[in-house]
Amino acid sequence: MVKGTVIRLKPIEYADPETKVQVINLTGDLGGSRHPYFTQNLFTRGGEAMVISSMVKGEWQLFLLRLYDNEAIQLTEDPGGTPPSKPCLDAVHNVIYYWVKGGVLKRIHIDDLSDEIIYKIPRNFNGSILSCSNDGNYIAFAYSEVFKDRFSEFQVRESFKLNMFLKPRSIIIRLNTARNESDVIWGEDEWITHVNINPIDPNVILFNHEGPWYLVQRMHIVKADTYEYWPLYVQRRLIEMVGHEFFTNDGRVIAQYGKRSRPGSGNWVYYDMFINIDGSDLRLFKYPGPKPGHIKANSTAKMAVGDRGYLTGDFKDGDKYIALIKYNEVELKVDMTLLCRHDSSWTNDAHPHPIFTPNDEYVVFTSDKGGKLNVYLCNVKDRVKELGWL
Repeated sequence: MVKGTVIRLKPIEYADPETKVQVINLTGDLGGSRHPYFTQNLFTRGGEAMVISSMVKGEWQLFLLRLYDNEAIQLTEDPGGTPPSKPCLDAVHNVIYYWVKGGVLKRIHIDDLSDEIIYKIPRNFNGSILSCSNDGNYIAFAYSEVFKDRFSEFQVRESFKLNMFLKPRSIIIRLNTARNESDVIWGEDEWITHVNINPIDPNVILFNHEGPWYLVQRMHIVKADTYEYWPLYVQRRLIEMVGHEFFTNDGRVIAQYGKRSRPGSGNWVYYDMFINIDGSDLRLFKYPGPKPGHIKANSTAKMAVGDRGYLTGDFKDGDKYIALIKYNEVELKVDMTLLCRHDSSWTNDAHPHPIFTPNDEYVVFTSDKGGKLNVYLCNVKDRVKELGWL
């Protein structure tokens, strides 16, 4: 298939066996498919379509999935495939930014599928996921020195911590998309991966130091216009863990947080953390048991969705469910219920990474249940109404 190919889909609709909510397998006959990383903007301005990655002749390519029209349009035709976790969609200008082999950053215009190269990173560095500002005027990303390609078969087994301790050189770039002018706004000998632009102020960049959450100082802020920098929340190493941070629509930060009484203890207590970019108004909402793997808030940040649902500390098979979360402002805890089963294997790209559609009426997730990756759409508005969580 070539870019521009329109594929008519045959969605498979069913009622979840436990909650009875409507779930639709949107991509069952498209081939292995998944949506990109949950912190990135993936939806067009009206929310009627989103960018996904699908396997075409053994290579990942980008598609525009029309959620309610049962069709997908192939957007890219790049040799080597597109890493499925890295594109972001600028809904203002209707363009998608993505990496191709060789550290090349491209931009494709959805309307006419024309594309162009706008940046190239140095050799022996790897580009991170991309973040688009809400006004479409900027994108931000990091690139980090690549060590993994040089690891032996023995080192690969421990590569996550090894890469952290090797402290690869990393640079954060903010690129003006209209002028194609880039600016280096931060750099250090630390492994930087996730970079997010604040939706209220595109000068404010959130980034992380990668590694096991209890071993790193995870969250950091840098300002692109002044180069000011500060750690967002100062962790107690070995005692606290923070990760999977993202901005709310009103510019606050949510992250998953845990703490324990002493190093080596397995008795973690888990929370979702809300914090302003200056470190003020810190609030922790406690979980009844283990935390989800990933969470993502809805448009108002009053609710979230998670890819594990442990309703109690001894709840079984929580990793098979999509959880619906409500933030209890009075008791500072999460009220959690099950939305549907995802039954994903969690192997390779099969992480559910659930996200709300822009209108908060549906949740999108990825699962490989049945043996093949697919993108699913779950009706959350009816479940919310049933629970009285309006």
